[in-house]
Amino acid sequence: MPYVTTLTEDDLDFGKRLTERLKAERFPFRGVFWLYDDETDDWQLVVATDLVEKEGPRKTYLRLAKVTSSVAGSDFQLMRISAINPRGPLYRALSSTFGKTASVLGARLRQTVVNGILIPEAYLYEIH
Repeated sequence: MPYVTTLTEDDLDFGKRLTERLKAERFPFRGVFWLYDDETDDWQLVVATDLVEKEGPRKTYLRLAKVTSSVAGSDFQLMRISAINPRGPLYRALSSTFGKTASVLGARLRQTVVNGILIPEAYLYEIH
């Protein structure tokens, strides 16, 4: 396995704070998790939301920016937030496996195949 950039405690705390803020703001999300991307050799904080399909990526990111503006984090952490459509194969695989689990907070996946989708590395907060 190639070298994997480390996900720091600050990153983990940032993801948890963002998840809590999304809930407090009633932002319509279905899941939040860190996902390692082999191509960029970096982690992305993924927010799965139906807004990507309903309103498009631009409006989704503008709405996310309003929420993230009240979450303490570095510019580097804020730049690594990605929004995805929960109907895509990655999120559908995670949801079918973990969606009925009471809590996935802190679950780590390493070189795991979930319903035919390879997850190189992931750290889960919520999957609905």
